[in-house]
Amino acid sequence: MDRRRFLQVSAVTIAGAGLSACGDDDSGPDIAEEGQQLGTPEEVATAIEEGGGVWYVAEAQTYVVPVPEEHREALAAAVPDAIRPGVEGGLLALWQKCPHQGCRVPWCESSGWFECPCHASRFSPFGELRRGPARRGMSFLPITLKPDAVRLLPGPVDGLEDDITEVDAAGPHCV
Repeated sequence: MDRRRFLQVSAVTIAGAGLSACGDDDSGPDIAEEGQQLGTPEEVATAIEEGGGVWYVAEAQTYVVPVPEEHREALAAAVPDAIRPGVEGGLLALWQKCPHQGCRVPWCESSGWFECPCHASRFSPFGELRRGPARRGMSFLPITLKPDAVRLLPGPVDGLEDDITEVDAAGPHCV
């Protein structure tokens, strides 16, 4: 193989590896059928507070965010049926993967939004799409709320295509 061909093959191989790292696998996090226990409502509220407004549950690759009372009715009307009980109870679970190409989307403390470092998609605190190239919001995972337990259920469920809450960024964007 000559040098030119070697460089072409190498470039294609590296590009393919890079794209697979940002793959669009939508199978969701590995959560047992019976769900994953997150703790009591008080423990979840404490974890969210300690996380600066969001709680990243690493083993589920999911963020748990509070839904303030003023946004519950509008969001509950817009989300799929499986997600509605969590929203009505004041919690929303968002899968960490960007719906564009699957990169992990971190929480940006300064803006109060989720911001994808790979292609600069931005999402509200409730996973609503604010800026593409993603074509929809972050995927949801169902949550069940009981007085003594909060449980994350398998998913994901596709995120919203519309901006329901119109929450502005709290400050500068990270991406």
